Amino acid sequence: MELAERLGHPESRVMLLSPYGVARYHAGAIEESLTHVSEAVRLADQSGNDVLRFLARAPLPLVLAARGNLREALAITGEVEMLCGADPDAGTQIVGFSLYGGTLAAQGLVLTLLGRLAEAAPVLERAIALGQVRREPEVLIPAHMFSAMWCWFAGDAARALQHAHRSVELAGAAPTGAMTGAWSMALGQALLLNEQWSDAAATLEAALAEMRERQVGLSFEQFVLADLAQAVVALGDFDRARALADEAVTVAQQRHLIEAPPLLARARVRRLSDGAEAATAIEADLQRAMVVIEQTEARAYTPLIHVERAELARLLGDEAAYQRELREAHRLFTEMGATGHAERISRQLAAVSPQPEE
Repeated sequence: MELAERLGHPESRVMLLSPYGVARYHAGAIEESLTHVSEAVRLADQSGNDVLRFLARAPLPLVLAARGNLREALAITGEVEMLCGADPDAGTQIVGFSLYGGTLAAQGLVLTLLGRLAEAAPVLERAIALGQVRREPEVLIPAHMFSAMWCWFAGDAARALQHAHRSVELAGAAPTGAMTGAWSMALGQALLLNEQWSDAAATLEAALAEMRERQVGLSFEQFVLADLAQAVVALGDFDRARALADEAVTVAQQRHLIEAPPLLARARVRRLSDGAEAATAIEADLQRAMVVIEQTEARAYTPLIHVERAELARLLGDEAAYQRELREAHRLFTEMGATGHAERISRQLAAVSPQPEE
């Protein structure tokens, strides 16, 4: 940076700050990453060079999304698209792949977390189609991974596995497999959705070990820990599940990452391992998760909170609250377009009420 400043060319500093910010993102240093990438954007804007402004903004959406700044991340993806004119070739000569394709994948993820599944689906499909035409794993891997996450929120277990397997296959075949552990997260989550507990646990264990060994993909570590805790509790190892869930929450807090998924996972682990005795702690986690959801607008998690509250009510013998929370979850899943989850909740309601509310 000192040498670049002597040159007096803003592009020199931007092209140092931006990739370094990406490296810090993958190492889990989200705040440091945001500092560097934001400074790159500031310098690029000062230059007035639209190509530089586009290049500087491209990494920002994923960094912002990791912190839960979803609205800001979505706005940046729009700015990137405007600056590059939706040209898949923009910046390719510099970074070696389509930054616009990567931006589409990131936009699909952000829309998914916002609970806008109907909008996210075609965006992710465009990213996959673009990556396939260009044969670019740098676009295809995250596009398939985020599509698997979309399926997780939609409750589409079969398609989640398809996208997750494809993401891992592409990562394994890439010239550098440094991110294989991070991409395996989606496979672990898909196996979890399919209730393949042992396979999910083994996949997530391997992903976590590789991420930590290589110090790459750690921006996803809290997700891996949370999912692993849920797989482990289903296998009956309650002590380890509690420890993993606690660690997931701690990692999210320490790194200023979105807390809702680890809090939701810990509530579920506590319910399955400790039962009614943990009711106060469970409700505290669910309340905190709802606060985080309101702050970040990560609406995709809201119906899952209501499902967990329903299960807690049933555990406490409150049948009216159980049905009320399930109906609210069903309403939200339906509004969100999460048809798989909505159908599952309909079956649960039908088992306790002949005519469940629509």
